[in-house]
Amino acid sequence: MKLRIALVFAFATTLVVPEVRCAWQPDATDIIRRCDSACMATASVQYNATFTYVRRDTLRYTGPVWVARMKEDTAVGARVRYVLNGDITGCDGHTFYTRYDRLHRLWMDTNANASYRFKRNMSVELVMRPFTGNWTLRQLMARMLTVELVGRVSAAGIDCYRLRAVALDDCGDPTDTSFWDIGTRDLLPRHYLETLRISGEMHRMELTITDVAADVALHPDIFAPSAPDGYAIAYEPVPPLPSSAPEHEPERELLRDGTTAPEWLLPTGDGHVHSLSDMRGGIVVLDFWYIRCGWCLKAMPALEQLHLKYAARGVSFLGMDPVDKPGEDPNGFLRSRGVTYPTMIGTRRVAAQYHISMFPTLYVIGRDGTVLYSEEGYTEGMEERLSALLDEYLRKKR
Repeated sequence: MKLRIALVFAFATTLVVPEVRCAWQPDATDIIRRCDSACMATASVQYNATFTYVRRDTLRYTGPVWVARMKEDTAVGARVRYVLNGDITGCDGHTFYTRYDRLHRLWMDTNANASYRFKRNMSVELVMRPFTGNWTLRQLMARMLTVELVGRVSAAGIDCYRLRAVALDDCGDPTDTSFWDIGTRDLLPRHYLETLRISGEMHRMELTITDVAADVALHPDIFAPSAPDGYAIAYEPVPPLPSSAPEHEPERELLRDGTTAPEWLLPTGDGHVHSLSDMRGGIVVLDFWYIRCGWCLKAMPALEQLHLKYAARGVSFLGMDPVDKPGEDPNGFLRSRGVTYPTMIGTRRVAAQYHISMFPTLYVIGRDGTVLYSEEGYTEGMEERLSALLDEYLRKKR
C-alpha cells in the first residue's frame, strides 16, 4: 500500500511541475505588456547609451542620457537630455536646446518645431523610446508580422528576455528583423538590434544601454541647458518638414524642370566666392543642408562619392547652408566628416528663391542654367538614382 501511494504521489508531481514552470515562462505578448507597464511606471531614468548605425559606413554615438516623463501633455512627452561629443542637447517638452561649448553658442528652438527637432535629430537614437511615453513597445512591434520569445540572454551583464520580431514583403521574404532584450527583473528594455532591407540594401541599427538607474531625482533645469557668460544665444528656428508643423505656411513646390535657376553670388567662408553663372557650361548639383540635420548627414557619404566620381566630367557639387552661421564653420564640419566639396554660407535668400521647405533638398542644374532635376528629403538608393541621372544628362547637350 505504501509503495502504491508513493507511486501515485510521484506521478502527480510530474503532472504539476510543468504547469508551475510555465507560469515562470511568459509569452511575448505578456512581456511586451509588462515592459510597457514598467516603462510607464518609471518617472525618470538615467543611463549610458551606445547607438550604432551601419549601412555602407558606420556611425556610432555614445553618451549619457537622462529622461523624465511629464505629467502634462506635450508634443514630445518627456524631458530628455544627452551629451554627445561634448555638445549638450536637451528638450524640456516645449523647447529644443543644443549647447555647443566648442563654439560658445547656445541654440534654441522655442516654437512648435521642438517636437520635429526632437524626433528628427539623428543622435536622439541614444534615447530608448519606450521611456519617453511617445512610443510603447507594443506600438513599435505593431508593424511586425510575427513576434516571439526566443529565450534568455545576457545584455551588458543583465539577464534579459529576448524577443524577435519579423516583417515580410509581398513575396514572403523578411524585410525587417528586430531583437529586443528586456530585463527579467525590472522588465525595462536594455538593448535592441534591427536589420532592415531597403531596395536590396541592408541597414543595421543597434542601441545598448548600461548603468540604468530608474526613478532618480532629476531637476527640470538640467533639460534646459543655460548659456554661460560670453556665449551667443540663437533663437532661429530651422524650417520643419511641412507635415510636422501645420501652423506654418504650406510648402511651395520646388522649381520645375526647365525653369531657369535663380542666379547667386556667395562666399564659402574660406575666402572663395562662387556664382552660378561662373559654372555655366557644366552641370551643378546643389545640396541644401545644415549641421544639425541628421538626414542631411546620412546623405553626405553618397554625395561625396558622386562628387569624386563626376568631378573630372564637368559636374560640380556645392553645399548650400541657409541655417548655420559662418562662426559654426560648416566647411570645417564637412571636412571633419571627409566631405571635400565646398558649402556656400549665407544662403537664406537663395533657399527662399529655390523654394526650400525640407532638408536635405537637391537640385541638378544643366549646362544652360536650367533645372534638370530636384529631390526633397533623404531616401535609400539616392546615390544610384543620381548616378543614373547624371550619366543620362552627360550624354545630352543640355
